[in-house]
Amino acid sequence: LQWLLDNYETAEGVSLPRSTLYNHYLRHCQEHKLDPVNAASFGKLIRSIFMGLRTRRLGTRGNSKYHYYGIRVKPDSPLNRLQEDMQYMAMRQQPMQQKQRYKPMQKVDGVADGFTGSGQQTGTSVEQTVIAQSQHHQQFLDASRVLPEFGEVEMSSLPDGTTFEDIKSLQSLYREHCEVFALSPLFFNVHDFYLEGWLSNAMNNIPQRMIQTKVAAVSAFAQTLRRYTSLNHLAQAARAVLQNTSQINQMLNDLNRVDFANVQEQASWVCQCDDNMVQRLETDFKMTLQQQSTLEQWAAWLDNVMMQALKPYEGRPSFPKAARQFLLKWSFYSSMVIRDLTLRSAASFGSFHLIRLLYDEYMFYLVEHRVAQATGETPIAVMGEVRD
Repeated sequence: LQWLLDNYETAEGVSLPRSTLYNHYLRHCQEHKLDPVNAASFGKLIRSIFMGLRTRRLGTRGNSKYHYYGIRVKPDSPLNRLQEDMQYMAMRQQPMQQKQRYKPMQKVDGVADGFTGSGQQTGTSVEQTVIAQSQHHQQFLDASRVLPEFGEVEMSSLPDGTTFEDIKSLQSLYREHCEVFALSPLFFNVHDFYLEGWLSNAMNNIPQRMIQTKVAAVSAFAQTLRRYTSLNHLAQAARAVLQNTSQINQMLNDLNRVDFANVQEQASWVCQCDDNMVQRLETDFKMTLQQQSTLEQWAAWLDNVMMQALKPYEGRPSFPKAARQFLLKWSFYSSMVIRDLTLRSAASFGSFHLIRLLYDEYMFYLVEHRVAQATGETPIAVMGEVRD
């Protein structure tokens, strides 16, 4: 499920062959030594996550394939590179006559300049064309959308002689510098980094105690980095759900059918939470959902929930333990709600599951930083202590 959310997104006017998507999934299972489900079960899973997905049969007569219509590989997904490599290798294996007849379908951002009308193409130029067309069909992500716009600058606060052109140049350089990291394929492949193993292999003939100390530190860092990238991916996927009015209305209808009295009755024995507080959270959640709040407004709501729950423990030595208990209780309650939605075959189950993943991850992030603030340590140090 997390792999699907990380690599695919809904989009109008695009399609993806069912076989391609399933092959991507099989490759993922093979790389991570997982047992794959069959194609039919995989199709049901996709439809439960990406609501409103349609199936069409596309292609020429005798060579048509079923496609999922309304879904695409994310522009920042490593699968794009995989597809480009597969297309390039397929072209390398074609007879020379076919290679010479190949011409790009469209000209994209000038990359195809010099190809049309040319009878010969180098391997590099063919690869560039394949990449350009792949980017075009996937509606390549405009880098300007990744980072927020700069605010207005008051010229009076700047040194004498500074011009507006100087400011724009600096902003452009700064944005380009940040986007090098934000759009780097390495950033999105961080889950595959094996930092602990690399460090251990690099520290031959080093005292074992030092190795343990360094590996513990890098493990905490790696875990934090993986969670933060997951949080970023989930937020991008959830934003589309929270901006869809029809999905929000369906979620609200399904949520109103949940038997919260039964949820509270089952959870109270385990969590022993105040009934009034649980009731207030239920009401606030429904109201925030009904108002079609933005992702930023939901973040503020979650922050307020965390602050109110941990307020009685502020300044006490038991604060870190209380914070961890709060996370467990939050997760237990949300799992009970998801369970009720599952048993009722809620139409918006996929949307709720995505939202639940995001809110659990973000609540972890908030608690982690709140504990770090209370103890005067860094979040990574806090996580290192938990691991120890």
